[in-house]
Amino acid sequence: MPKKKMEKPPREMTHRQLTHWQKEKRLQRIVAIAGIVVIVAILALVGVGFYMAKFKPMHQTVLKIGNTEYNMDYMIDTLAAMGIKNADATYQSMYASYAVQTIEQNYFLVQAAATGYDNITPVTVSDAEVMKYIADNNLSKDKTRQDAVRRQLVTDKLKSDVFSPQVPATAEHRSVWAMLLESQAQADQVKARLDKGEKFADITAELSLNGVTKDKKGDLGWLPYGILSSVLTNIGDNSTTLLENKIFDSTTTNGTFTLYDADLDKNIGYWLIKRTDTNDDNTRAHIYAMLLGSRQQADQVKTELSAGGNGHDWATLAKAYSLYDNATGNGGDLGLKAKGDLGDAVDAVVFDADGNVILDADNVTAPLADASQTTKGAMWLVQINGIENQTISDANRTTFIADKLNAWFIEYYTANKDNVTNLLDPDLQQYAINQAVKR
Repeated sequence: MPKKKMEKPPREMTHRQLTHWQKEKRLQRIVAIAGIVVIVAILALVGVGFYMAKFKPMHQTVLKIGNTEYNMDYMIDTLAAMGIKNADATYQSMYASYAVQTIEQNYFLVQAAATGYDNITPVTVSDAEVMKYIADNNLSKDKTRQDAVRRQLVTDKLKSDVFSPQVPATAEHRSVWAMLLESQAQADQVKARLDKGEKFADITAELSLNGVTKDKKGDLGWLPYGILSSVLTNIGDNSTTLLENKIFDSTTTNGTFTLYDADLDKNIGYWLIKRTDTNDDNTRAHIYAMLLGSRQQADQVKTELSAGGNGHDWATLAKAYSLYDNATGNGGDLGLKAKGDLGDAVDAVVFDADGNVILDADNVTAPLADASQTTKGAMWLVQINGIENQTISDANRTTFIADKLNAWFIEYYTANKDNVTNLLDPDLQQYAINQAVKR
């Protein structure tokens, strides 16, 4: 029988070995803990960086309306939806301003409708209606789009349920023909031509200083009161109101009338020019200029200059009548001018083709028409060809409804706009623009 192998008893560590082993274990623990601490620190730094660079700016409040806050992310989405990515950099700040206005209008219109402002029947739109519209039209579901859709649906309900019933089915209409002329004298000349049988349309196409009437050859159609501003879109609200009130005045009947509008811009002016001395090579002339609003006025001023005497000198008359920028300051003294400095109308009488001065010294030119100048004051010549009650057309009805809605909303907005706090300073605005361009 083989001998049983004897196992050696485990060798006990010496105190020195045990101490060394314990030190190694502690060192490994310290290294492991230090590694974890480093990793946590790195992650913390990354997290802080992300928070400071991304999370915090996106969640920063940039607009408050009442108790509702809108953060940077909402503003960026609004700018992106407006197409700022394709906008010229020159106009990007305008987009930012318009984005704020859009957010305000979305909020206030929904609030005004829901609270029944001005005693209207309250109008609301449910979340389900909003989401159905978004789904039906394959739109994004972000909050900015939801708010825009809600506003549109509320607007549609306001038009159909509230303001459409306020527009009558019929109204008095007047058949209106109109042209814009420079003065009463020109209007008198046109009326004489009409009396001789010339057509209103032909004269308007030839002479009218208003683009809409010129294109339409004077015929603005059958109009009810309140529609003229949607036809003459280029003359401003005050001028439209002045003209429309005259057209629909109870004393205005079939026939023609004239109406002067002192604030209306027109694309015509008349120069009176004189020159005194010239430079040595006769290529620059010392020019005095007046810009008048009509040939009639230019003729009158030239007559006064010819009369001479106290109050009829150039400087006095220029300060009194000239529409040119420098008139009130120095009486129309433009200093030395070369060919090309004052435009084609003036160049044609002051210089020859080679740029030499040809205008005689101290002689005042005849009035020089210049269509490149804009002057104030114009004369309407209007012809009323019929007055009768008619059904309001669908297009005009749509205009009336929109006008009523706009007036109602503007009143509410004006009363509540102080509840808006805009925190979008220039730096935040630029940040929003930069981020929106990337979306």
